[in-house]
Amino acid sequence: MKKKLHAFLLFPLVVIFSKTLKGKKEDYTNFISNDKRELKNQTILEVTCKDYDLMGDLHMFFDKKSPIYDKTLIKFKLDVSVPAEDDKMFSFDFLHVVNIYHAMSMLSARIPNENIFVEFEISNYKLNETQLNQLLRYILIVFGSRKVDRLYLDIENFDEKSKESLTYFLKLLNSSKTLKFTQSRGLYVLTCEDKKNMFDIVWSKGQDIELTDFGIVYDKFGKEIKKDIKVSNSPIIALHKT
Repeated sequence: MKKKLHAFLLFPLVVIFSKTLKGKKEDYTNFISNDKRELKNQTILEVTCKDYDLMGDLHMFFDKKSPIYDKTLIKFKLDVSVPAEDDKMFSFDFLHVVNIYHAMSMLSARIPNENIFVEFEISNYKLNETQLNQLLRYILIVFGSRKVDRLYLDIENFDEKSKESLTYFLKLLNSSKTLKFTQSRGLYVLTCEDKKNMFDIVWSKGQDIELTDFGIVYDKFGKEIKKDIKVSNSPIIALHKT
């Protein structure tokens, strides 16, 4: 009862802090990885998130009897049939949930490190087109938050078509830095830069939006789109004009 009351009183502070704290991560070398050897010699606070049970996890960050942790690892049990942009518990979408876990970690006196690790656990690795699009958007939201040091995801487990797209995004994100992430009226724009180009990764939550002013545009498999270019729930990559 005492733990529940403590969590109830702390939660509004965590939510406020999550909205005011800006992510600072820029360099995302090896952002997507399946190599967890770096965790072996560290004391890790592992939290498993299913159905966004934030209140239930809050006490783990503020337990005065816990050790001092090197890092927080949030394991998300993802249902990729549900869009990342949809509101769930407490009317929070996935970006809000990432921000709140980061705020919990930052506010905790038991965790001195700045950013969190995230791991995606998926029950079905054979994805249809809609599920693949939604998984990509979950990945991009984690990347765009600028509050996560590493995303653990075993790409080799997926079907060949999904693996092709995920491998393309792995190469793209692992060699880029994020400059800005904006969302307005269901339009999401993640502006990034690598050694050669500045580019936007763009998708929409709702209706398709036709593009009339663009340079070179690639689809989620890294293939150039030359006609009928539009923003949809399938992320596209648009190079900035030089």
